[in-house]
Amino acid sequence: PWEKAQLIELEENATPGFWYGNLTSNGRGGLAFGSGRYVHLSPKKRTMFSKLEQLSVKARAHVSFAHFWSVFLTTEPILFVAVETVPPSIEVFREDQATGSYQRVQTTDLGRAHKDTAITAMSTISAAKGAQLAVALSSGSILVFSKEGDSLKPVCTLSEFESPVCSVAGDATMHRGLIAASDESGKIAVWEEKSPNQFGLVFLTSLDSNYASALGLCGALLFAGSFSGKLFLFEVDDRRLDQEVITNTRCITAIDAHPTGDMILVAGEDCRASIFNVPLQSRQKMKLVFSVCVNGIIAGAAFTCEEPESLDISLSVVERHYIVQYALSS
Repeated sequence: PWEKAQLIELEENATPGFWYGNLTSNGRGGLAFGSGRYVHLSPKKRTMFSKLEQLSVKARAHVSFAHFWSVFLTTEPILFVAVETVPPSIEVFREDQATGSYQRVQTTDLGRAHKDTAITAMSTISAAKGAQLAVALSSGSILVFSKEGDSLKPVCTLSEFESPVCSVAGDATMHRGLIAASDESGKIAVWEEKSPNQFGLVFLTSLDSNYASALGLCGALLFAGSFSGKLFLFEVDDRRLDQEVITNTRCITAIDAHPTGDMILVAGEDCRASIFNVPLQSRQKMKLVFSVCVNGIIAGAAFTCEEPESLDISLSVVERHYIVQYALSS
């Protein structure tokens, strides 16, 4: 049985913006999203009507979104924030273990070569040398960074697209060094780490008369949410489309894969969020586990607590002064 919805109250200047995928979970019950010139976060699970903390970025510029470093690859409590400077920059925040608050420790700008671009998405990658960060750009490129100390070091650039990148995703189960990305022309590409810091293209496809607005990876299973509201499931190793499911009536804005690899969360502009079982065998159909409608466009959706037995989810709703949370009661 699912518990009734709980709300995390937001300040009036903290309503989630229209950036798709604008919600991130730290794997310990906490979450964060960008709004205006601030990042709003809760490092730990909050109770009903509790308020989030507010972080300001160094540059006087707008925040696109935030991304927590995966706790399944590193114990470092790190938050990456994409800032709309020229050129774009990433501010790195670290949690102070004594106070529990986040402090800015480093800022990395993407350099003059990318001064006319914007950061459109970020994701954690499981690489041979540890966790890495994939940063997607409106120019069509994807930059891969490793973290050395508090600094981000460029590793490689992936250039398969000519149109702006819509979404980027790493393997949620953290078992394989995969990067999936999609662009506004309808292309979808998947790369795999072949040797340390070297990625090779392993899968390339496209959605006819459509594009993938959100992506999720569970091992070699690629979930592509389309602008039309249809969810496509591809098997990367076999390079084929396995199934299609109409999950929403409008654009799918967010997909989050549970780190156990057996659940997928899908949300869209039609105000609906749903959880499906991930097929464990080839050609096995996805099954609906939970579905709910809220009173606004869902900009971000995430599994908030990522223990195997937990199905807690959080939803950020465009121009609403709260985060909606649901939990599967024990």
